[in-house]
Parts: sequence; C-alpha cells; structure tokens
Amino acid sequence: MNMKKVKFFALMFLAGATLFTSCKKDETLPAATISVSNNTTTYTLKFVTVTDTSVLFNVTVTAEAEIESYSMKKTIGSTEVSYPATGDKGIAATGYTGLTSYTYHFDENFLKTETFPQTFKFSVTDKDGNTANVTVTVSKITGSSGTTLAYENTSAILYNLMAPTGYLGAWDLVNNVGVASSGSETSKDMANKSTSGTGWIPGWSTGTGNTTAFVKDNSLTYATATLEDITAAYTSGSSSITITPTVGDIYVAKLRGASNYALIKVTAINTTASDNLDNITFTYKKLAQ
Repeated sequence: MNMKKVKFFALMFLAGATLFTSCKKDETLPAATISVSNNTTTYTLKFVTVTDTSVLFNVTVTAEAEIESYSMKKTIGSTEVSYPATGDKGIAATGYTGLTSYTYHFDENFLKTETFPQTFKFSVTDKDGNTANVTVTVSKITGSSGTTLAYENTSAILYNLMAPTGYLGAWDLVNNVGVASSGSETSKDMANKSTSGTGWIPGWSTGTGNTTAFVKDNSLTYATATLEDITAAYTSGSSSITITPTVGDIYVAKLRGASNYALIKVTAINTTASDNLDNITFTYKKLAQ
C-alpha cells in the first residue's frame, strides 16, 4: 500500500471518529424528574390524642444525565430553611457522582405546638442543567375526634346540559336538588357547560354569580373525613370553579363563600350515544342537610 492510500484511510478514520464523538456529545437525554411517595403532596395531621407525629416522605429522582445536585427547603410562614446538601436526613453524604437515580427517605417529626401549614420543596438538577421540583404541604387539625359530616346525599347526578327536559344539568349543593338549565344561576353550585357546539363536556363549573369553589384532595378518606379534615384540606389547597373530574376523585366545596363545606366523591362518568343523556354521578356529605 503506497503512502497516499495510508494517508487517505487515516483521514477517513479520523473523520469517522470525529463524527461519532460529535454525535455522542450532542445526544439529548431526558430531563431529570422527581416524585414523592404515592404522588401525595398534601398531608393533614391529626393531633387528637397525641402531641407529636411523624411523616415519611420517599422522594425519588431520576436523571439520565446523572445527578448534579439534590436539595430540600422547608418553609414555615415567611421563614425558609435549607437542609444541608449532604449528610443530613438521609441525603447521600458521598455525593452523587455517577448516579442516575436516587430515593431520599425523609422522616420528619411534627409537634402539635408548631406553626402550620409547612411546605417542603425537594429539588434535583442534572448535569445538563435541567431542574425538577416537587412541593409537599403539611397542615394540621386539633381538638376532639372531629365533627361528623352527618348529612349524605348518595343519589346526586349532573346531566349533559343539552339533555332533554327533565334531565337536570346543574346541582344545588345548598338545597340538595337538581337545577334546570333555565333555573337561577346563583343556585348552580355545579353546572355542566356542554353546548351543541362543544358536545359532551364531562365536568362542571359554577353558575354566573355563584361563588362556590372546589379543591381536589384525593388524600381524604370519604367514609371517615370530618368537618375539620375538609376545612383544613380546602384551606391548604388550590381552589377552582371549573372542574374536569375522573372517577374516584374527591373534592371539597366551599359553598358560596360562606363557612359551609361539602365533601364530594365522583362515582361514575357516563357517556351515552347521541341522546345527550351523558352524566356524572356523585355522592356528597355536609355537616347538616
């Protein structure tokens, strides 16, 4: 083989190696992710017969580009505390070199005398500079074993607003009755918004002038939740007047801006064929009828 051919093959090899290195360097890896155990980001602690209790947060991070840093911040009121980056509360003391996943077992003890709510922000940054966060909010209730929600309606139903006459597309949570589309807007705590133009919309909003708002909290136990439970859940949650539910979802409704609350559980979402009889069934509880 003459010298020209040797030089030619050497240049081809060098070009191929450069191309391979360039492709590898430009490869885009998925961004870092972070999640907390059971995807539960709200907790309501009951200090009924105890003066302290603990919660274990299992926080899992993934970073295919490898973990660059991991941190946690606790906020009470306007005070923010950053936990040490290493060697505290289960954070790896040896750092994260080469790690693409990590589970942080954070066990926090809470005292009845502490100020609530408290928030815990967990963050991860990967070596590509991507950051992901998850925030957990902890509230409390105190006192007796709790006030029972004595009234329950197990036959509530919200029809497609375009349903035939007699199938009611709104619900009055104060008076516990269905409301026709022509009924008072202020009595419509839950009103379907389907139209001939949109088709079936499986959800609800409040009527015009009605100030009822809803907070979703699937951590509540519908069968045993007390007035104190749902009041705390609403206070610590993010309210909305437009809801798109899934079966099994639990909502706390604050009724018309007053201090009355309802606990709602969605039991079914039924879609029918071309007759506008689509509907949402739900049960709900209140302190009294």
